[in-house]
Amino acid sequence: MRRFASWEHLGTHAMITVLLLGHEFGQDRLRTAITTTVSLGACDVGAVRYLLTEARLNKTRAVPIDVG
Repeated sequence: MRRFASWEHLGTHAMITVLLLGHEFGQDRLRTAITTTVSLGACDVGAVRYLLTEARLNKTRAVPIDVG
């Protein structure tokens, strides 16, 4: 039996995480998020997750201030 280093399982874990995101958010949104992630030069599951959830974030508009 071949023993795998822990880093070899990271790709499998990432793929499973992406598949679960598709289950949660839908395949169309996932496909769009993956396409956007890759077009931005990212390749991390966290970037895909951020794009899927960023609309939920509570974003307040910054108030302009006079700096002089």
